[in-house]
Amino acid sequence: MESEVSRENIQNNSDPVMPVSNWPVWGMVALPVVGAIIEVVADIAFDWWIYAALNISLWFADDILLKSQNRKIPKGLLYLVLLTPLYLWIRANFLKTDKDYFIGWLLTFILSIIISFNNVSSQMVAETACSVVTDIYSKQYTHNSTQNPLYNLLNEPNNFHYVNKFNDVRCKTVNIDEKMSNGIYYAHAILTNGDSVKIEIEKNFAEIRVAILE
Repeated sequence: MESEVSRENIQNNSDPVMPVSNWPVWGMVALPVVGAIIEVVADIAFDWWIYAALNISLWFADDILLKSQNRKIPKGLLYLVLLTPLYLWIRANFLKTDKDYFIGWLLTFILSIIISFNNVSSQMVAETACSVVTDIYSKQYTHNSTQNPLYNLLNEPNNFHYVNKFNDVRCKTVNIDEKMSNGIYYAHAILTNGDSVKIEIEKNFAEIRVAILE
């Protein structure tokens, strides 16, 4: 009887270990370069939290798969999921598997930087241009108030009201109307005073120049 139990235990212990399914971590590996390609093709810029949400979703999928194979990753690793390469490295050590996906993530991350290096989405151009428009109006007010102090005083005795009326004009948003192939954008800026002004934006590598057309 004892020999039969021992034989059964030996057979159970010698059962082949099922290979770990790594598709969620390969998803983490592919995420940087896939995201960069989508941003270039669709001319958009993803917020950081989108990548974070996708990484967390892949972590949950990975956790479910590992549990189905009676393998558990310490819950503390969830805090490392936003530091993807560190998570992949520790996961590989814990499961005693190859670090192919860790190396793969480093390669795709570098590739995503190369892809995104010369690409500036229209969204980023619009946001930068809006800041420049605000700066233009601020400098214009400073110049006018310096050059025409008597005019300002006569027309606006209440200087505080004058400052609020003109110095506080800022750009709320910039809407791209047309994108040219030579890095020129035609757009209109919506100001905090309700006005809409046409602008021309020139993108030269990482430099953004803005000219107000009216």
